[in-house]
Amino acid sequence: MIEPFDNLYNGRASCTGKGFVGAPRFLRVHCKIVMGGTNPYIPQPKVTKPSRTFKVTFANVGKTVEVSPDSLTSGTGLPGSVLDIALSHGIDVDHACGGVCACSTCHVWIKSGSASCSEPTDAENDMLDLAPDLKPSSRLACQCVPNGTEDLVVEIPSWNRNLVREGD
Repeated sequence: MIEPFDNLYNGRASCTGKGFVGAPRFLRVHCKIVMGGTNPYIPQPKVTKPSRTFKVTFANVGKTVEVSPDSLTSGTGLPGSVLDIALSHGIDVDHACGGVCACSTCHVWIKSGSASCSEPTDAENDMLDLAPDLKPSSRLACQCVPNGTEDLVVEIPSWNRNLVREGD
């Protein structure tokens, strides 16, 4: 039987019997945590939603996607974030915290188009301090929201493409 658990960063945990290594001890044996939404412990960034269609190229994945303002979802990370765009187009970006700016696993490099992205918040910069291979173009995919004024080129670090996850 699957039972929802709705009080972790607006996320949920479901009992699957497969466990989750990073979960608190009382959840570790029977539950898998699925995070998502927003982090209630940090101020939400100010973002401008796109008003026109734009393209995001995931350079080292070899995929370009067209993003329409009408097709933006709000499943993982901030609505319209690079993480949200990637996942909705079948591009894998690791995101251990579920896109709530509580880790640095969705660290990406914005190769071009960064001027169209939301400004990083103090919370995002604090998380980026923990990320490996930090560059001036580093952003958390869950917090980087393009406004559509120009196309983006994003590189997902090779160490950030987790193709094997527990419970999947």
